[in-house]
Amino acid sequence: MTKIVDKVTVFTPTYNRGYILDRAYNSLLKQTNKNFEWLIVDDGSIDNTQKKVKEWIKENKIQIRYIYQRNQGKPLAHNTGVLNAKYNLFFCLDSDDFLVDNCIEIILKEYKKIRDDNKITGLIAKRQFLNESKILPPFPSKKSVTLLDLVYKYNYKYDLLLVYKKECLKRFLFPSIPNEKFIPEPYVYNQIDQLGTMILIDKELYMCEYLEDGYSKNVKKLITNNPIGYMKFAKQEMMLAKNIKLKCIDAIRYSIGCILSGRKKELLQVKFSYKVLIILVFPITIVAYIKKYVK
Repeated sequence: MTKIVDKVTVFTPTYNRGYILDRAYNSLLKQTNKNFEWLIVDDGSIDNTQKKVKEWIKENKIQIRYIYQRNQGKPLAHNTGVLNAKYNLFFCLDSDDFLVDNCIEIILKEYKKIRDDNKITGLIAKRQFLNESKILPPFPSKKSVTLLDLVYKYNYKYDLLLVYKKECLKRFLFPSIPNEKFIPEPYVYNQIDQLGTMILIDKELYMCEYLEDGYSKNVKKLITNNPIGYMKFAKQEMMLAKNIKLKCIDAIRYSIGCILSGRKKELLQVKFSYKVLIILVFPITIVAYIKKYVK
């Protein structure tokens, strides 16, 4: 009987991050388990990224694949990664972050237990910030949960390492929106949540740092420049929200997205119950819109 060797695709989308990509590379060199590929999707960089990656490929210390594409934004780079991944497990290692030395080893050990369980879509571990002394709270005492339940039912609102089965990701690619380059990542994760639950790994396996040129530091700009993506995401969140408070918040976000995108007619193109909710919160929507987006 042939022994199954599980492997994982570590995906890194990057754009002009040649100056810091070494940190991710060095952490991969230190992995105690080398059963992975590093799939780098370069989203149109004009710095030294390509030169640097080609040098690493020549070193042949780990398996690296490099794909260059015109600048389209992280969501479509993610699609490229998913569609070109070799292995059944897939997770994103951002270009400014790195892994603890036994990250791959632990992921593959846990994956082995649930590989053939079609009701499990992936695994969740913890992410810790550099120079952060705060101890992260434990995960809930559940074997598996949906991502939405982890965040909203169990109130675990910290950064997470999300490792998905590739076949789940292939079912829900990010939409291509003309003239836009961003839609929040949970837009895909929320859909995968409808397929099953994720195994909890109560360990810090991923180290992160938010840089000034990163997505997380430029939320307002991202929303303003990508209003249709924001609108689609907020509408999805509104429909999936588990309580009325969250539905109200997302109704406001959805309405703001409609205003910013110039698609005001879509405000009420929803089920009757959501129409009522949107109308009820609209005064708050206008105040929030003026306060945040009108100069």
